[in-house]
Amino acid sequence: MGGDPARRRPDRRLLPRRPAAAVVSPSRSPHRPHTITAHTAPIDPHIQHQGATDMNTLNDAIEALRGAGVFYLSTVDGDSPRTRPQGFVMDYDGRPAFTTHHSKPTYAQLQANPHVEVCAMNGRFGWIRLHGTARFITSDESRARCAADNPMLLRTFAPLGGDFEVFVLDDAEADVYSFGPDGNILKRTIRQTA
Repeated sequence: MGGDPARRRPDRRLLPRRPAAAVVSPSRSPHRPHTITAHTAPIDPHIQHQGATDMNTLNDAIEALRGAGVFYLSTVDGDSPRTRPQGFVMDYDGRPAFTTHHSKPTYAQLQANPHVEVCAMNGRFGWIRLHGTARFITSDESRARCAADNPMLLRTFAPLGGDFEVFVLDDAEADVYSFGPDGNILKRTIRQTA
């Protein structure tokens, strides 16, 4: 094998193997050459399934979002959805809190239509959808609490002047889903307490 060693593909035998939950293969049908058929492997009943049965409070759902690392926040722009990856959420007096900047489209979209939904994978066979109505609570105190929870926010927003907007979700509900041992989908809805 010649060429630049930095451009060589890694030896696949050395890469970690991921368990195959589903195998997707293109259809061979001449009438539908671009369709994709999914062949789902059966759910292993010996794997601990996290999700709908493990969460009881909204704080549990917030911690699941934090554990996901990256989740996706959706807003409404006119009559179209807009989704972007996010990495910061915290419990702010019993409500999920997020950040944005007033120069971002997210801020303008939330001002026009405060309905929000967040989605993330939770464990190997679970996912969570959190939705509510955004309410901005930006103050020196809210910024300080967010920065204390995640100091990276200060570096993230430094190029934009260092300030950021904080919003919480009122009337928040979390729909938590997971696959049960028999392959059925389990769902639990967790509502915000007053």
